[in-house]
Amino acid sequence: VHLHTQSTLPLRHNKMSQNKIVITGLAMSTCTQRVLTTCEELNIPYELKNVNFGAGEHKSPEYLEKHQPFGKIPSVFDGDLHVFESRAIIQYLANQYGNNSSLYPSDAKKKAIVDTWISTEYSYWNAASAIVGTVIFAPMFGGQTKQSIVDENEPTLFNAIQVLDKHLGQNKYLAGGEFTLADICYLPYTRLLLTIPKYKEAAEKHTNFMRWWNEISERPTWKKVVALGSQ
Repeated sequence: VHLHTQSTLPLRHNKMSQNKIVITGLAMSTCTQRVLTTCEELNIPYELKNVNFGAGEHKSPEYLEKHQPFGKIPSVFDGDLHVFESRAIIQYLANQYGNNSSLYPSDAKKKAIVDTWISTEYSYWNAASAIVGTVIFAPMFGGQTKQSIVDENEPTLFNAIQVLDKHLGQNKYLAGGEFTLADICYLPYTRLLLTIPKYKEAAEKHTNFMRWWNEISERPTWKKVVALGSQ
């Protein structure tokens, strides 16, 4: 499906947002899923315009100029504002439309805790994204799994699981007692990681991690986004 054509998601309605935001991406994309889940959680109206990856649309001069200069997805247009990078997008959406939602509190100290675990996901759970990238995505797009990438990232991944498990033994969610943007950040790559038997088995040895995962992955908003990505 080409950009600026059909394949738009149903619009959600939110009294805080008069106009729908436009998301350029793909429902099956992990980073786009962070944005879609945040929109669903905050009931923000949105339209998804699909990017034709197969045709290389995300690398076209027009796309690089208008949407994302590094040739990635997603990006978001909200009126005259253009934002790219999924974590920046969801933080903007929660700040703009969250109305002090627990998803991203306005209190500076509470927000700092959420930001800490968002940053942790970017810095350390990137090992999960690297492994998923080479084990799942590379073969999907005609490439091959590179064992060197797996070997390089496994120590960081296994340590991250242990750190998360210990933290989640004392906290219901990453930032404390409430589900937040931090938890959303982990959803897409954790779902794919746990489809790989080796890592599913490793994760299942950590009861706090699995308790958290089983809870957040059952949220209706996330299940809806996963379903959209499977269409």
